Amino acid sequence: ISMFWSFAMLAMIFLIFGLVFVQGCGTYLSEHGDWLLTQQPANHEMLLESFGSVQVAMMSLFKTATGVDWLGYFDLLVLAGNMYGAAFITFIGFYQIAVINILTGIFVDNAMKLAVPD
Repeated sequence: ISMFWSFAMLAMIFLIFGLVFVQGCGTYLSEHGDWLLTQQPANHEMLLESFGSVQVAMMSLFKTATGVDWLGYFDLLVLAGNMYGAAFITFIGFYQIAVINILTGIFVDNAMKLAVPD
């Protein structure tokens, strides 16, 4: 049961941050999309591929949380604004420090309970 709630918590974290990043990238593309498309078409394409929808943004966040180099995603989000870059660093720090430690603690605690002799 605790594994289910752990995964539900992770999904909510990915969803919330994914929504923030999609909103920021959407706003940036609506305001500067034509310029970006003509001046930096590779960045325009990568922005859409990485944060074009909530599902894609959640997958990009999952990739960064599981070991893919997150500097490329950071550079894309900084295009939308420094606030989004800071939010991304906050996501990485929060995930690495808080979430992983909490999940590890839950599973170690359950393992210790199971290891206690009757």
